[in-house]
Amino acid sequence: PFQDPAYVEGREAAFERLRQAFEPFLAFPDDPEVTAAAAGLERLDAMLAYGREQAAAELAALGDVQATLRAAADRLVATALPETPTPPYGAGEVQAWLVALAQARQAAAADANALEPLKARAYLPETRGTPEQGAAYDMQDVERLQAGFVRHVQAIDAAFQQFTADLDQQVAHVADSLAYFAALDPHDPHDQANALLGQGQEEEMQARLAELEGLLVTAVQFDQSLGRDTDRSALLTQVQVAATDYATKRAVALEVVRMPRAAADDPALVEIARDALANPDYEVGPIARLVVNADRRSHEMETSDIEIDRLEVGLGGSLTASGTETTYRYAWEQFQVATAEPVGDRHYIFYNTLKYFTSGAPTTPLERWILAERIQSVEIPEANIPLD
Repeated sequence: PFQDPAYVEGREAAFERLRQAFEPFLAFPDDPEVTAAAAGLERLDAMLAYGREQAAAELAALGDVQATLRAAADRLVATALPETPTPPYGAGEVQAWLVALAQARQAAAADANALEPLKARAYLPETRGTPEQGAAYDMQDVERLQAGFVRHVQAIDAAFQQFTADLDQQVAHVADSLAYFAALDPHDPHDQANALLGQGQEEEMQARLAELEGLLVTAVQFDQSLGRDTDRSALLTQVQVAATDYATKRAVALEVVRMPRAAADDPALVEIARDALANPDYEVGPIARLVVNADRRSHEMETSDIEIDRLEVGLGGSLTASGTETTYRYAWEQFQVATAEPVGDRHYIFYNTLKYFTSGAPTTPLERWILAERIQSVEIPEANIPLD
């Protein structure tokens, strides 16, 4: 309490009142009670002097306690977790995050430890109100600040542990990706269409492999930084080999891809297809070659539309609906042609389904050939397209 000037002032004033009250009794120095009182005043004076001396020493060591607590509170408010990196990881991103995380943890732990001397040695009586309201910091505020810094340390540890677990899981999935790339067959039409020769797939697969390589480079550096007993360099080498292997498989797929075999050689169908695809509404570009890959067939089907115009709820809660049912009969002929067309500086195979409706719904285009469906398929080298 002697660290509080008001406390000291009150005690010194009380001592002075006692001293003044005692002065008249100094005329009786031989009285035992006077002697005892004089000794008591001397002890009290010594105690007050000792309190002031000890408080001065503590304040000299602690400094401005309120200013120290205000600065700690400001740091706690400004404290934020370094943002955890997410894949794909940039070069050096994780290492920079580890450094920032370690620095933040060290600072928060130092702040928490720096409050211990204040808890043990500073006089901080309970105050009404909060520091934000202008009240002085008290011991409850010290404990609150210290708990805040401890929670920040715990949050940093949790973020590090979560990132470590996530990174390990991401590395574990690399083996699945490698198995996928290893299983690709350049002679398989499905793999050609879905992984090797589709538009943009080469760039996508290269980016995917580059991401895997970046992940493993990050994982290796992460383990080395922390001295973790893991060896992921072999897996990194496998990814690099997979990138070379993918390029080889794509080259083989380009060598073997061909236009589909003709299912019909009817010149009339070829002419119909060319006329229909020439419709500018379909935005079909130049055609290097056209093959009828599915012959002309007839189809029929019926559909019904029900329009509810009335709902009635019976006494028992039953629901009765009434309305109009309209049935449409569709009849059409269709066939499919495969076309080789330029897209940029490459050629791709397109599958085009053409239909000719003789009956249908009111909105069905009748008595003319239309392009009903168009699917872009695989890339094909120009050398593999025998031109018409």
